[in-house]
Amino acid sequence: MIKFKYLLFFSVLLFNCSKKNEFQHPEKLLAEFLDSLDHVVSMSSHGLSQLKVKNQESSITPLVIGNKNPNSQNFILSTTGVETDNYYNYYVAISQENQIKVFSKEGEFKYAIGRAGRGPGEFTRLTDIVYDSYNNQLLALDKGKIEVFYIYKDSYKYKNTIHTGLTYSSNICLLQDFFFVNGFKITKPDSNIVSLDEIKTSLPIHAFNLKTGEHQASFGTEYPSVSNYGIFDGILSQTLISCDVTNNLVVGILKILPQITGYDGITKKIKWKSGIRDFDSESYLEKVTSVPTLQKITPNKLHNKYFDIQNIGNGKALIQIGLGIPKNAPLNNIYTLFKDENLKWKNLIVNTSNGKLTFETPTARKVAYWSDNIKIELIPSFNINEGLNLSVTSF
Repeated sequence: MIKFKYLLFFSVLLFNCSKKNEFQHPEKLLAEFLDSLDHVVSMSSHGLSQLKVKNQESSITPLVIGNKNPNSQNFILSTTGVETDNYYNYYVAISQENQIKVFSKEGEFKYAIGRAGRGPGEFTRLTDIVYDSYNNQLLALDKGKIEVFYIYKDSYKYKNTIHTGLTYSSNICLLQDFFFVNGFKITKPDSNIVSLDEIKTSLPIHAFNLKTGEHQASFGTEYPSVSNYGIFDGILSQTLISCDVTNNLVVGILKILPQITGYDGITKKIKWKSGIRDFDSESYLEKVTSVPTLQKITPNKLHNKYFDIQNIGNGKALIQIGLGIPKNAPLNNIYTLFKDENLKWKNLIVNTSNGKLTFETPTARKVAYWSDNIKIELIPSFNINEGLNLSVTSF
């Protein structure tokens, strides 16, 4: 919906590049860009108080889900999404196994949903899940499609498959009668021979009708490449999303820029734009030659990385910023780095009504799920073969 309006910004940077046919996304004029946003916070301004949520005080010992034995059904190697249902079951999406493990409210394994494959209810690249509490169904985001399952107290049933045609999808969320997915759709002319500059891509956020599965609209912010190649535009415009029911808003993070945007869930129009100063992240190098190329650049040092954005209720969204692994870092050094007490997850709270940003006290754990009455955190092991546990706190 909104074309990224900084072509002059790009032109100046291109002129200043050490090699005229090379362009790094993004570059040095971020200060001017950030000054144009509604709210800006610095990475150095860490909060000193814990985020307060309704009924947060709890004397109950957290429930721990998981087992370090890889042969146990309770074993969780890693997860790309965690959900709960109306029956207090826990759903854990495990991308490496292309299945969703279901645990009881006592933390015991019950059954698994899906498996690797291309048939109905099967996955090739499971990336996220969301639970529809009104219709008792679970939507699982897979490569180019969504698998939908009816959920019962102690079982499930495959419902249908919704084909999205999207690539680079990683998030799915719900607002009223719609679900939203990130990623981009590729379009090209109906011809046997197609040049790269004829391939176009859509905007990065997509609304679908929850009942019919029909595509309703595409919107979001586009970050254009210098080469004007659709595939490059899609990659550079990748956006993480979350849905806030309180303010009927879709919150999007443009991954290549420290920009956070609130979109009206009905009109899809921008309500506010915020940003993060001193955000040191990965970038892309675009070479403008007879055959343009786009290459991801990973810094040779620890760098900031968005890991997740999720709605946590009460008109707030939580963005967790972690550390990206340095390029060519030895494995033993990585374990040492991440044991450092100063390298904790940074919790950025977004007030979805106006986009105001606040850093809260850093935490040693990544939050996998957070609602008004439950908080689920990941407890990783420094031995990757031991997987991770989930710590469930009820308020």
